[in-house]
Amino acid sequence: MDWDLLIRFREAGAKFAHIPYFLGAFRVHNTQKTSAATDVGFYETKRIQKRIFGKVPSRLKVKLAVTPYILQHIAVNFLYLIKYLLHRNKYQFVFEEQNLGI
Repeated sequence: MDWDLLIRFREAGAKFAHIPYFLGAFRVHNTQKTSAATDVGFYETKRIQKRIFGKVPSRLKVKLAVTPYILQHIAVNFLYLIKYLLHRNKYQFVFEEQNLGI
């Protein structure tokens, strides 16, 4: 459902941008749709791909298309980690102020 929502945002002209801050996360658990019923998530993905591309692309095409984004994510994450390590005291102060117990 997340992919479908993101695709609909894109089709509606929504603009996406990188925000250099951690804003949230999601949990992986046994009862979520993609873990509990892998067939459901698999078929939903295929339905979305068919709607967008008119067919279901091969796994190789998907991997080739996704690879640049994964590499970019790895690089950005690495730089974020370096920034965090260099300014660790500043971040720890912010978390303590918010009583996050870090």
